[in-house]
Amino acid sequence: MRCPQVHVVSVVLFNSAAVVHYVTVAYYIGRSTQAGKYINVSVAVAIVAIFLGTVWPESPSWLGQHAFWLGECIGLSSGMSIAPILIYWGNGATQPQEKGPSQLGGAETQAEALVGPAAA
Repeated sequence: MRCPQVHVVSVVLFNSAAVVHYVTVAYYIGRSTQAGKYINVSVAVAIVAIFLGTVWPESPSWLGQHAFWLGECIGLSSGMSIAPILIYWGNGATQPQEKGPSQLGGAETQAEALVGPAAA
């Protein structure tokens, strides 16, 4: 495999993993929350920008010469905007809530609920 081919494969894998990651984060914090909605919009903007930047035909026009660059810049900027979105609108929603014994079927800790009581 030649270097440009390796780069294309790496970029496609990176972008695909980023989309899966960000959609999972939005799902985990709640897609209907303010942060979840902004993350979903940001991911959609990134996907559309990268897609259009990739398929836009090269031409002598300014957009024809810069479409790929704009697609990458807008796509990466959308991905990088998710951390500030979580800081501003997250309100701690990304932290898992600790369950009490009544929610764990009598177990004292979440670990005990998963693997059973420790052997004494």
